[in-house]
Amino acid sequence: MTQRKTARRRTAPASTPMSDHGDVFEALASFAARAFPGSDAAVLAALALLRDLGDCSLVVLARASVDGAPGEVVRWLGPGEDAAAVARSTAFLRQHAARLATMMTPTTMGKAPGAVLVVPLCTSDGLLWGWLMAFDPTALHVAPDTLSVLAALLMRHIERATPTVAARGDLATSAPGHDRTAEPVGIRLERDAEAQAQELEAIVGAMSDGVFVYDQVGHLVRVNPAGRALLGVAEPRSTSLDGEMDARAIRWGLRDADGHPMPPEAWPLARVLRGEQFSGESSVDVLMHTAHGQERLISFSGAPIRLDDGTLIGAVTLAYDVTARRRLERRTQVALEALLGMATALVGTSDGTSHERRDLHRVVDLTQRVLAGQYTSIARVEMATGTIIPEAMVGLVGEVAERWWHNVATMDIHAYFTDEIVAQLAAGDVLHLDLSGTPPVRGQDYFGQQMVLVAAAALANADLCILTVESREQTPFGAADISMARAAVQLAALVIERERLMRERTDAQARELALQTTNAQMLTFLGIAGHELRTPVTGLKVSAQLAARSVAVAMQDDLPPAATKSLARAQGLLTTADRQVGKLNALIGDLLDVTRIQAGKLDLRLALVDVAAIARATIEDQQLAWPDRPIHLDAPAHPVEVQCDADRVDQVITNFLTNALKYSSDEESVTVLVQPLADGVRVAVTDHGP
Repeated sequence: MTQRKTARRRTAPASTPMSDHGDVFEALASFAARAFPGSDAAVLAALALLRDLGDCSLVVLARASVDGAPGEVVRWLGPGEDAAAVARSTAFLRQHAARLATMMTPTTMGKAPGAVLVVPLCTSDGLLWGWLMAFDPTALHVAPDTLSVLAALLMRHIERATPTVAARGDLATSAPGHDRTAEPVGIRLERDAEAQAQELEAIVGAMSDGVFVYDQVGHLVRVNPAGRALLGVAEPRSTSLDGEMDARAIRWGLRDADGHPMPPEAWPLARVLRGEQFSGESSVDVLMHTAHGQERLISFSGAPIRLDDGTLIGAVTLAYDVTARRRLERRTQVALEALLGMATALVGTSDGTSHERRDLHRVVDLTQRVLAGQYTSIARVEMATGTIIPEAMVGLVGEVAERWWHNVATMDIHAYFTDEIVAQLAAGDVLHLDLSGTPPVRGQDYFGQQMVLVAAAALANADLCILTVESREQTPFGAADISMARAAVQLAALVIERERLMRERTDAQARELALQTTNAQMLTFLGIAGHELRTPVTGLKVSAQLAARSVAVAMQDDLPPAATKSLARAQGLLTTADRQVGKLNALIGDLLDVTRIQAGKLDLRLALVDVAAIARATIEDQQLAWPDRPIHLDAPAHPVEVQCDADRVDQVITNFLTNALKYSSDEESVTVLVQPLADGVRVAVTDHGP
């Protein structure tokens, strides 16, 4: 009893259940290679391995009885109190004693939950010694051959530690159909070792993956038929398999998945011999040539083989041909790129008619069929406000679909995703979200989904187009699914951007039409206004001229000096008024010619004129309006003639001079410069304003 209590406390830490047959093979190989100090250590190691294989809560070693009584619990590994484990195991042995006594192959008894996986333990001469029992296993797909190998390996360790176990009739019962005749222990152990080797060889030979076993320096010591088939080698001892690791690597032309030569330190075998272990997602893809010259892409996983003290004594690698799968993935990627190219062409050749909802529905429907989600949707998110605008959805019907449209349209993006998730989507990441455990936003209605694939593409104004593919299954999406989602959301973004550009073009066309209408109305108004203004202006000009002539006639009479001076001043003012009315009349003429101005056909009345005289007259006109301001003319005494439109030049000088007088200090002078040049005349107005 004391011995059992000690064994109860010897528990092993929980580990990850094994789901890959390569991991199972490596575990069995490691167990077979270990040299245990005694049967108790071997039993505990076997129990731990069975627990990992079956992913179960309790594993038990039970001993068969010789007198027909139920078996007896010897060792166990599991959580909880020792008494509970013993009670549960003992009750099972009593309830199924008859069936257990005749069981010769691994069997699962009962249904989950509550199933028990039973592995019989038989001695080398066929006697039933006991059972390994795994309670509540979840990995019920473990191959019976695997469990038989584990049982045989455990019994080999037990018989080696206790050589008389098979000869002691009080420790075992005879299995039906087996001879109980004893034979020498040495012969029996030799026969047992040979049988186990043959059984292990049969299991390895039946594996569909290539299995390669090497010694500690990289020499190939064993390869199964699948491995030879991968290499295109028919004979087990072909010279193609011999040689040093470097020579074999050159012979097979090892390259990485992109076709670049692999450096020696990156070879799968070299990594394993350095103590690395890789499988599953960390497997290494290698391009290589077969013996027949065919190129294949092989996925390698591997692990070192060590003794109990950690000494590396060899390596094992598993190889799987992924050539067809990768070719299919590349073909799918090419198809997706072609689809995206077609969508781009479609956007560039739009007929101007809006088909946004129809095209987005097509994208969603295509994605739904390829990715097989429960439902698939596309929505536009205005990042400035977080507003969600649902665009298309496939997969939900009836009341559930109505609730989806209502919920999505009335909530913002943060009602479904955290700030971190939104930032990742904006950065272009494609995300897997497991909604079965802790959803991104607690209490939110995710419509009963378990797994969601979310991809996003950028729109104008930093907005996002978001594609969601949601499923009630918990199976993760693969790399091809991610590529499809990324291409689909980019296509949807192109459709949305196309519609935005079409709307902007329509708006621009409307604005252009409105501008044209406004311009036409303005030209009509200017034409009418010009004609209406010309009549009164002409009257003013005539009146000013007549008044000036009357003043001139009056000045010929003998008048007092004061009257003569006043008349002279009035005559000057009338002359200025006549000149200004003339300018106004010219401007009205230009107003009538505005249609020709718009057409770029403004007529200029060119003549050889004195620019200095024009500047002098302009200064005189402004001096009357600004009598206290000093205005200077810097011009040669001789005429400065040039071919130009006198009225236009006068208009420009007047504008410059008026601005200078208006925006400079009253005490400061203003200077008008007229400077002859070799090819024209330079006119400048200088002030000292701010």
